Amino acid sequence: MMKTVKRQNWTFFLFSGIIAILYAFAAIFLKEQLIFSIVWYTGLLVLIAGLILLYSSIRQSMRNLPYVVNMVQSLLMLVFALILLFMTRNSIAAFVILLGIWIILTSLYQAYLLINNNPVSKSKSAAIISVITTLIFGIIMVFNPFSATGFLVVVSGVFALLSGSLLIWFAFVIKGSNNPV
Repeated sequence: MMKTVKRQNWTFFLFSGIIAILYAFAAIFLKEQLIFSIVWYTGLLVLIAGLILLYSSIRQSMRNLPYVVNMVQSLLMLVFALILLFMTRNSIAAFVILLGIWIILTSLYQAYLLINNNPVSKSKSAAIISVITTLIFGIIMVFNPFSATGFLVVVSGVFALLSGSLLIWFAFVIKGSNNPV
C-alpha cells in the first residue's frame, strides 16, 4: 500500500518537472508565435498523462488499493489539458497563469511531504531550495505572465529550467526513499 502511494508522489513530481522544463525551453528559445503551438502540444501531453493516470486510478480502485489521490490528480490534469487545448488561440497568458498555479501547488505539496515524511533527510537543504525555487517560479508565472519584457520571459524560463530539474531530482529521491510517503 505505501509503495503505491510513493509511486503516485514521484510520478506527479516527475511530470511537473518535465512540464516546467518544456516551458523553460519555450520561454528561452522560441518566438511568441511558436509558443502557441507549444501550449497546444503541452495540453495534448497533459491530456494523455491525465488519461493514463485516470486509467491507473480506476485499476487501483478495482483492486481495492488507494486511488483517491491519483483520481483527483488525473481529473485536475484533464481539466487543465482541456483548458490548454481550447484556450490556445485566446490567450497565452492564461496558460502561463494556470501553469504557475500548478507549480505553486506542486511546491506546496513538496513542502508538505518534506514536513510530514522527510523522504530526503540526507539532502534536506537541497530539497528546501527546490521548494523555494519552485514556489518563486510559480509566483512569477502567476503575477507576470509574459506581459513583461523579453528579458523577464527569459528569466522565467531559466527559473523554469531550474525548478523543473529540481522537481525531477525530487521525484527520483522520493522513488528511492525507504520512508513511506
